[in-house]
Amino acid sequence: MQLPQLLCSLFIAHSKVIIFKERKLTYFKRILFGLFIVILLGTLVPEKIQIPVTGASTHDWNQETFWYESWGSSRVHKGIDIFGKVGTTVISAGDGFVIFKGDVEKGGNAVAVLGPKWRIHYYAHMRRHYF
Repeated sequence: MQLPQLLCSLFIAHSKVIIFKERKLTYFKRILFGLFIVILLGTLVPEKIQIPVTGASTHDWNQETFWYESWGSSRVHKGIDIFGKVGTTVISAGDGFVIFKGDVEKGGNAVAVLGPKWRIHYYAHMRRHYF
């Protein structure tokens, strides 16, 4: 009579472990599904872009400079430079969330904005930033 009780309790203990693992897996799947939905929605949000330098036109920047080898010791240039006079207002190119503002070694005063399509718009070499 001892042996069947022992086997039965081992089976029950083993079943509880399986149920616990299944619950954990279900919870993990829900988190993964939620992340997938968030990422998908981020790619579906329409992007409305404007030139971020007040008074600038398409003549003030060169689209050919995207992915351009930059000057000095910095990395590959993954954007365009839009030039303006000192004191010119710079606004965000589109809607988004400010994910960084501060001072960076090769960019001076900088602001990074996370926008639709999960794109980061980075503004650097500014005299100051206001919020």
